[in-house]
Amino acid sequence: MLLEIQSSTADTSKAISGGLEEVRTSAAQIEKVGEVFVSVVKAVEEVSTQIEEVSAATEELLVSTEDVSATMNEMVSTSRHSLEEMRHISKGASEQHAAMEEISASSESLSRMAAELQELVAKFKLS
Repeated sequence: MLLEIQSSTADTSKAISGGLEEVRTSAAQIEKVGEVFVSVVKAVEEVSTQIEEVSAATEELLVSTEDVSATMNEMVSTSRHSLEEMRHISKGASEQHAAMEEISASSESLSRMAAELQELVAKFKLS
């Protein structure tokens, strides 16, 4: 029975030693897994930071696009106003040209009348 107890104790000791070795191996593996998790967390934090930076850049781009759009709308409005002013000026110039032609025609008519009047006056002799 003593031999049996010694054998059982030896088996138990071997089992304990094996268990301890498995615990050490598992602890090393858990430590490695912990390091991997830390790396994953850091990577996720970096990606999150990059997403925030992209989001901020997108918002800045949106604001810039809105500014450009507002400027373009102002330019369109100014162009329309300028076009209307040019049409008004053109109409005024056309009216002025027509008036000048009318004045010119009247001037030519008056000149002819004056010449005719001089001819008629020359026919009369004053004594």
